[in-house]
Amino acid sequence: YGATFLTVEEYLDAHVGETVEAQFQQGDEQYTATISIQDLHSITPDRYLEIGGGIVHALSYQQARNASLPVGGVYLAQAGHMFMKVYLAQPCIITSVAGQPTPTLNDFARVMASLPNGFRTFPMQMCTRNDEDGLWYSKPYTLEASNGENSLVATANGNPTFALALLSFPGGNALGKKTLLSLVMVSFDIPYMIDGISSSSYHGMGVVVDAEQGFVLVDQNTVPAALGDVLITIAASVEVPAKVVFVHPVHNFSIVQYDPKTPGAVAGHIGSVELAEKPLEVGETAGYIGLSSNWTVVTMKSVVTKLDRLVLRDFQSPTSVSGVFIDDVGAVNALWLSFSYQDNAGRKEVFRGLPVSIVRPIIDELRASRIPESVNILPAQLLTFSLSKARSGLGLSDAWIPKLESCFEDKRQVLGIKRCAAGTDCAEKLESGDLWSS
Repeated sequence: YGATFLTVEEYLDAHVGETVEAQFQQGDEQYTATISIQDLHSITPDRYLEIGGGIVHALSYQQARNASLPVGGVYLAQAGHMFMKVYLAQPCIITSVAGQPTPTLNDFARVMASLPNGFRTFPMQMCTRNDEDGLWYSKPYTLEASNGENSLVATANGNPTFALALLSFPGGNALGKKTLLSLVMVSFDIPYMIDGISSSSYHGMGVVVDAEQGFVLVDQNTVPAALGDVLITIAASVEVPAKVVFVHPVHNFSIVQYDPKTPGAVAGHIGSVELAEKPLEVGETAGYIGLSSNWTVVTMKSVVTKLDRLVLRDFQSPTSVSGVFIDDVGAVNALWLSFSYQDNAGRKEVFRGLPVSIVRPIIDELRASRIPESVNILPAQLLTFSLSKARSGLGLSDAWIPKLESCFEDKRQVLGIKRCAAGTDCAEKLESGDLWSS
């Protein structure tokens, strides 16, 4: 008799696969039913597939019961890098991939392994639980070589064949329209959180510096590292993949490259910016052109008031995700980039201008088909002292005061050493507080 749960459990466990006649009572009525005893372990997943940082397994009995669904199907337990990129929320049930039904985990793995080049999947691992020791053992999952004959999904040419409409520029400025041809949006997704990076997904604006070779300059708050997937959006209508070719170790910019053949018919919508030879000077005006996150064109006239950490006067930053400053002939003489930093309140960003003289040497190397293997830097952090402070507290001689005053008309300061990188020649010869006079 089923007086207790343990009594029923022991009997069912001892007769798995058999049938049992059970008596039930509903109110004053009694009835008898024949029940097939099923093994609960057979409907409890003992395998999962690891792909692109995500976890996929068969829909368990417990989850099926919660959602009033039949046992089976493919259950996404963790989205990971790959599924998160397509905004596939967890948990969910995957019913098909690329038009192919995936009722079981084996079907899902088979379809994913058969996807042709261009789908950019990660290597998969099939993990199976060992009931004896309770551990999960994994092995790579690969589809048997078939020379592509059993591919379940046809390869399609992703190059666009339509002509894009040009973005409209406020006021119909010809130089502004030309500059817009060089502005693109860049998305960057990182599969592994390396180098202390605080996020796995970044988005910002890029500037095409060489359309013939596909070089695009972005700030390092958009592409902070070399490991990641880069996607470039042209005129809010076409996306093309790219790769990271250079990350500057000191200055806040990176260079990515797309295949110039990939844009297809829309290649004519992309143009290279012209980099100005003359640097900006105090008192000069510059035209700012940028894009907001929803591709609204942002433009304004700006005045250079000082050449320092702040290139422009202290105004409310344009509501855009980066931009460029152009002169009267349309040449770019400064970039408006996002700088990321952290404080006690968390991760923040600030926009500052960067002169094109900083990026020109790297761009020239890339245009000559040479990827810079190293960059000359001083492994020290510098700061500025006022001449009065340097003279009274740091030992600056009176003979140096007139020399330093004659360097800049609008500055009365001297460079100092804040700290040096450990283990470098600089650390052996310089100390914190040293003054850099010449």
